[in-house]
Amino acid sequence: MNAAPRLALALPCLIMAVCSCASRTEPVTYDKSYSIEGRATVHVHTNEGSIRVLTSDTQAVEFHVDYAGGNGLAGPPHIASRQQGGLVELEANAGATSFFFGGGTRRMDIEVSPMTAP
Repeated sequence: MNAAPRLALALPCLIMAVCSCASRTEPVTYDKSYSIEGRATVHVHTNEGSIRVLTSDTQAVEFHVDYAGGNGLAGPPHIASRQQGGLVELEANAGATSFFFGGGTRRMDIEVSPMTAP
């Protein structure tokens, strides 16, 4: 029996197995809080994720992001936040994924809430 057909089948299977194993990223947790004077304006920018917003009369805003799952070849998610006066922004992007290269299942949960006063 000729080994070429077996090799032609085994090579793509090996490539897919290696890519799917290498595509998993470690779970990521991001926590950040900002003190606010007056009324806060909050913007959340994300390409993938569930967002939960809680409101209160406190003078602080807290971001909490949990990310778990594969991210293909894009690597870990990009998560950053900034404050400019009463404007507070969060950017949480999971990056592109490819099913062929092991994008798999991923989940990003974003929570925006007031910080409990000490």
